[in-house]
Amino acid sequence: MANPEYDAINVLSNQLNHDGTMTPECEARVIQGTRLLQSGLAPIIVMNGGAGKRSDGTIPNFGEPGIPVQAYVMRDYAINELGIDPIFIKIQDISSDTVGEAAFVNGAVFAPQGVRSQLMVISDYHSTRAGEIYRVALGPKVETKICPVNSRPFYDERGLIGVFTEEV
Repeated sequence: MANPEYDAINVLSNQLNHDGTMTPECEARVIQGTRLLQSGLAPIIVMNGGAGKRSDGTIPNFGEPGIPVQAYVMRDYAINELGIDPIFIKIQDISSDTVGEAAFVNGAVFAPQGVRSQLMVISDYHSTRAGEIYRVALGPKVETKICPVNSRPFYDERGLIGVFTEEV
């Protein structure tokens, strides 16, 4: 890859469905991130998320057997459905909230990989808050640029999750 613009693409998790599959919103983030990777904007993509809250609002007990980790579900989708070579995928699997993700991705991926710039994939409604959290958590050592995913296809006028019908 000749002169990528960023050191990493960082895909922040969304929730998983109760059955352990990705929500349509999470899937759209992974699709967007992998498209950016395939376009040559960065040499690696980070799937970022631990075993977090499910889409039905329930929180799994820590260490509960069979609880899927968001980063692994995202990684597996990128490999199996989108054809991404696993060599390009890095994982942050400890935290599932934005503050924790920022801290742990720095320790688990950014510092060891020498990441100085990231293109962060996040839903549009969360982009300003997430961007500020990352800027504070990472300080000046990692430049953060936001690549928001349009969340409107996933919610109806009441703010409820809808059926994913639009191609992202």
